[in-house]
Amino acid sequence: MWKVFLAEDERVVREGLRDNIPWEQHGFEFAGEAGDGELALAGIRRTKPDLLITDIRMPFMDGLTLCHMAHQENPKIRVIIISGYDDFEYARRAISEGVDRYLSKPVTRKVMESALEEERKKLDQELEQEQYLQQYRTERQEYEQFYRRVFFEDVFKGRLTFEEMYSQAGRLGLELDSPCYNLLFFSLSDGMDRAREVLSQYFLRYTQFFYFHWTIDSFGALIRGDREGVDACTKAALVEIERACSEDNPTGRWYACAGQSVERFSQLKDCYRDLSRIFSLRFLSPEEHILTREMAEMMLDGRDSSQLEAIDVNKVNPAIVRGFLEQGSLDEAEEFAQAYISSVSEILSSRIFRDYLLLNLQFTVIAFVESIGFDRDELPGSSAAELRTLTSPEDICAYTRRLLEGAIRLKQQRETERNGGLIDRAKAYVAAHYAEESLSLNSAAGECGVSPNYFSAIFSQQMKQTFIEYVTAARMEKAKELLRTTTLRSSQIAPQIGYKDAHYFSFVFRKTQGMTPREYRQNSSPVA
Repeated sequence: MWKVFLAEDERVVREGLRDNIPWEQHGFEFAGEAGDGELALAGIRRTKPDLLITDIRMPFMDGLTLCHMAHQENPKIRVIIISGYDDFEYARRAISEGVDRYLSKPVTRKVMESALEEERKKLDQELEQEQYLQQYRTERQEYEQFYRRVFFEDVFKGRLTFEEMYSQAGRLGLELDSPCYNLLFFSLSDGMDRAREVLSQYFLRYTQFFYFHWTIDSFGALIRGDREGVDACTKAALVEIERACSEDNPTGRWYACAGQSVERFSQLKDCYRDLSRIFSLRFLSPEEHILTREMAEMMLDGRDSSQLEAIDVNKVNPAIVRGFLEQGSLDEAEEFAQAYISSVSEILSSRIFRDYLLLNLQFTVIAFVESIGFDRDELPGSSAAELRTLTSPEDICAYTRRLLEGAIRLKQQRETERNGGLIDRAKAYVAAHYAEESLSLNSAAGECGVSPNYFSAIFSQQMKQTFIEYVTAARMEKAKELLRTTTLRSSQIAPQIGYKDAHYFSFVFRKTQGMTPREYRQNSSPVA
């Protein structure tokens, strides 16, 4: 219900309007009244009405000055002027102050109710437009998140030519003329939704960051600007991540690290390679939250373990490997294997320790593979005989990588099978509910029994498009069918495919099909 405030210095008129107009029947809540402009302004600030009804001539502050000040504080407020003065100059000034309606006294109940009905319709329409604009912005943000992730994966893996890199960056609104760049990654455990939202808003708030979703539980930001600015933004972002995560869940599992700044966009693949090495430490040092290059150098160059008796048993803790298999990705296997073996490289010369390490590793990976429903024989490198041939750190690292990659591929196979059922359920849900305006990623995730964040990541990964894109495509296909086979107008088709507003339907149709619904109908032959 909309709020209305009444400013009128004539007490009889003010009380007559207040007591005789059925405000609620016309969609309004009577929020307050005042006998002069000065008191009215204070009341408006307190009650924040959507509609102001005011006389022009009042003591202390006239109605037009009140309108001007009310609009300065709330540009969306609608205004009805009532006055006994039939003066062109007043009307001209009223128009210049954004007054929506000018009523001459005496104002009858019928006239006022008619004016209220018109204002309510306009307020409802403005709200609908704002809601659809917000919906469109939300959808665009999801599109951008998905395509940013695809773009950066191609950049980091060196899959794009220089020309392709700049062309795709332009389509994503990313300018590549900054003098310096850096990368930052962070991951959050399940249940840290508040931190995820706070950090999303933080990175989207500043133009120096280009924010993207990296994996199911990790996120990234490209930082751009001059070198001093990039360094300052990097430090500030790490502080914000630590603050948001600590406030959300002081005992939660979260990790963050930043790369080393580079001067060319094409050098980001080197920055990413270095950053991945540091980010892999989250499996080796789960007690640390902010991961640094110094930590990597200390841990991976073996300086802290030169003697067999100095072995840190935590480095061969099965939970480290198990944690990587559960949370890591295929792309991270090489970095993790190198980090894991490098952390104990100086004591691999000990046959006893080497055998212990390899057996521990093999048993842990086999146990994981069996826990997800596979037989050990399906895992490459599961033969105990193969371990006896491994002596050099390079061979051990290569074996570790092969074993981990084999296990993760089996995990992906199982997830594909499991997620295939999830995707089938989601597609069936869309087919049954595409005509409902309430259809959303959240409702689909609820139907599938998973979190919205997980559902969004899995759906885009499996379908190579976002959930909203899929829903929109389904709605557009139905719209095209109705345009070809019926004479229904856009205003009749829109509610049948989940759009309350026909203008928004036409807007989406043109954005996705490259033409208006009318043009599509004219260019399509009716189906016999």
